[in-house]
Amino acid sequence: MKKDWILQTKETRRAFSNATWVPLRALVIDEKGNVKDIGYIGDYFGCGSAAFPPEHRNLVEDRLGWSDIGIGHTVAPYAYDDGYYASIDQFQYNDKEPIGVNLVFEHPQPVVGGKQWILNPDLVVALRLIKEGTNWVRPEEDFVVVARESFNERGEHQLIEIKREFLLDYLAARNLSLRLSYYRQRVENVPLLEGSEYADLTELQEERNGGRFELRIRDINDVFGGSWAMFHAWRTDVDEDEDAPVMGPENDQNTSHESSQGQRGGYQGVRIEGEFWRDEWIEHQSQSVRVRGDRKLSM
Repeated sequence: MKKDWILQTKETRRAFSNATWVPLRALVIDEKGNVKDIGYIGDYFGCGSAAFPPEHRNLVEDRLGWSDIGIGHTVAPYAYDDGYYASIDQFQYNDKEPIGVNLVFEHPQPVVGGKQWILNPDLVVALRLIKEGTNWVRPEEDFVVVARESFNERGEHQLIEIKREFLLDYLAARNLSLRLSYYRQRVENVPLLEGSEYADLTELQEERNGGRFELRIRDINDVFGGSWAMFHAWRTDVDEDEDAPVMGPENDQNTSHESSQGQRGGYQGVRIEGEFWRDEWIEHQSQSVRVRGDRKLSM
């Protein structure tokens, strides 16, 4: 079971394109122990998204990935010196070149600190949703939960997801496709590779299920160990009574001195790390019953 967990066997088989719930933005971290110590277990999932029209599809597939669309992508407005204003809903490829739409916004909280995630108000109003606690519900369909938010133990957003059938309705009305870019990392620190449940594993890199998987096996000390050094240098021929002493040549009696000290870190154990990246399209079905008012197709 541990091997399946670290290799992400089940997770890499599943695609969000046919899932009931689709993450629009996620930063979910589950950790036990200290990352540098034996016994540490970490499970990380990060996801970002943006919606794009058909004319930009090839550009997105060829040039944009995890570093552009993923959780590190900053979703914020920007005012340029020349007067151009990029609103928060614009996904820009280059400066002043909007090519897509952000469906979740970031709102850093002034003074009080922290950051909130905000579901795009256009999506909320188009689907006629209202907020109930951490859920967005649709009263016209018996208050069904359409989108939901979750928070970590510090009260910070960690996930906003939406039910796929409602997302597809909205995307169809705007003729957009949603691009997801996500990354999952699983880590365990063990005393020794030999004798552990990972004993027969070796490092690997492979293309899998439309994504890229890497397994890394390293000594913990190779990841977090190292050395540091601090040097002090001084001269003994400086007159402390002078406001701006002039540094002249040194002589045998007035020499410069130097000292150094250092320390070496030492961490025991082996770090087993599985990583998976994938970019995925969520395609609409050209039908928008709720937003555009299309007639529902009979089955």
